[in-house]
Amino acid sequence: MITVTNQPSSPLFTSALDSFSFKIGGERATVTITCEGEELLSETYYPVAGTITIYDLGTLISDAVRTTVVAKCAIKIVEHNGESDVANWSCEFTAYYATVDINMSCQAFLDQYFLTLLDGAKLTQLGHREYLHAAGADRTTAAVTARYYKDGKVVEGNIAADATPTHTVNNITTFDVSPDRYYDADRGDLFAYTVTVGKRVQDFQIDHTEAVADPVLLFTNSFGCQEIFYCLGKKKIAPTFERKSAVISGKKINYSVKETRTFEGDTGVIPPSMAHFAEDLLRSDEIYLFRDYTQDKEITFTDSKSERTNELDDMAEFTFSYQYAQRVQNVVFKNIDNTGGRIFDDSFDDTFN
Repeated sequence: MITVTNQPSSPLFTSALDSFSFKIGGERATVTITCEGEELLSETYYPVAGTITIYDLGTLISDAVRTTVVAKCAIKIVEHNGESDVANWSCEFTAYYATVDINMSCQAFLDQYFLTLLDGAKLTQLGHREYLHAAGADRTTAAVTARYYKDGKVVEGNIAADATPTHTVNNITTFDVSPDRYYDADRGDLFAYTVTVGKRVQDFQIDHTEAVADPVLLFTNSFGCQEIFYCLGKKKIAPTFERKSAVISGKKINYSVKETRTFEGDTGVIPPSMAHFAEDLLRSDEIYLFRDYTQDKEITFTDSKSERTNELDDMAEFTFSYQYAQRVQNVVFKNIDNTGGRIFDDSFDDTFN
């Protein structure tokens, strides 16, 4: 007889999976774990005091789920006594990739929040790209309310649904909520807008200082989805060179010069609502430069500083160092598009493949 003591719920975040335990009366048991039909584990275990425990199940499944963000998984147990199979047990569950510990059920989070660590309004600018990702119930249609300032008055207007393109893969819908999609000179100066998808709500506030963002970073967040961070602080470039020289034909020459180009980035001052979002950038293990509205060179963070306080008026500012991930460090970018302007086309650029 197989008695499972902590059966996985469905759906669940991979971060919520730790150990998996069950009791048997037989000599041994074979455990098989699959995700989308692919076998991740098939091992025979012997009980200790009648109990078998498999540890670190979350890491095993997380590695398999990361590329698709969500997957159907199954656990099958066969109990053996001698040469005979005496009992069978199985369960299926839907696993969502996550590296964050959330104090609510997976289903409740999916139904009420976007797949981001934003904790309130996000600052953005005209010309910036903004995306939101949603899973769970009521996730296919966005309602957008934009606020404009004209002739000393605030004008609020609802935006047509077709102004917000969507793209759905594996039951996760991505919304292009870039501010230029809601720009309307006839209504006035756009200064804020709110995106609502089912019970999910995300506010955006427009920064009209026209500060230049450098670098702009495309990163994989704690839910396996890609987001964009615009760094508005000072950037510093500090290349170093490792030279090897020798005397050849009576002359001392450098026969090898190895360059490592290190950049120091600065998020700029960010509100408390974006602090967790900025920290998510720093913990990401997949980061790219985002240039000309497309994914560009992959980079690797080498250091970061992200201190902040719990004071109500504290405005955080994080700094970090990074290098190109590739071997060749001598990278030169030529301007492809100097318009630097707004995105008025209605096509959805699926950056996140």
